[in-house]
Amino acid sequence: MKLSRRILFAAIVAFTAPAFAQTDAQHLTVNMETRGLARRVELGAAQFRPVGRYQLVELQAQNVTSRDQHVEYKIDWFDREGFSVQTASTWQRLHLSPQAFEAIRSVGQVDTAYSARLTIRDSD
Repeated sequence: MKLSRRILFAAIVAFTAPAFAQTDAQHLTVNMETRGLARRVELGAAQFRPVGRYQLVELQAQNVTSRDQHVEYKIDWFDREGFSVQTASTWQRLHLSPQAFEAIRSVGQVDTAYSARLTIRDSD
């Protein structure tokens, strides 16, 4: 009986270990600089994937209104410790037609890029 409990415990630990090991999982932090923008533009879940030596992040933005939305965004990249690994990022313009989806993508330009921060605001 004790042996079967030990085997069961070992199996549980083996199956759940990867979930506990990913405490520093990649993530995208979102900073909406314009008040009320979150009610007009919804963002989907960010997906990270390797592209050669670099990381790519991609997510969908949707205009949930019946009017065109003109926004701009930039993505800054950080290493595993949270330090910036990019000297400068540039603002990108994004036009969203009513109810339309558009992809937002960025590739970290250094091989230590791990997580990212999206800053989005209304364009002037």
